[in-house]
Amino acid sequence: MNPNQPNTLPPDYFDDVYRANTDPWKFETSTYEREKYATTLAALPRPHYARAFEIGCSLGVLTEQLAPRCGQLLAVDVSEAPLERARQRCRICHR
Repeated sequence: MNPNQPNTLPPDYFDDVYRANTDPWKFETSTYEREKYATTLAALPRPHYARAFEIGCSLGVLTEQLAPRCGQLLAVDVSEAPLERARQRCRICHR
């Protein structure tokens, strides 16, 4: 392994994964993921935050749950495919 090269997957990898399966890690349907999101939200020490940043938001499942607790929420992902689903899911959050 070359120490000068980052040990990460290229963005194209994730584009390909999401093209092959719209929910490859079962974020929308997995009991494990549902429990992980609930545990994450329960671990937050405050009920509301002025600003938050979610890295790797994927399809926006956690984003949708986190948004009501944030004045502003910036959620990002390396792949555009899941971001469109996240945008659709969170449109209600913006109203």
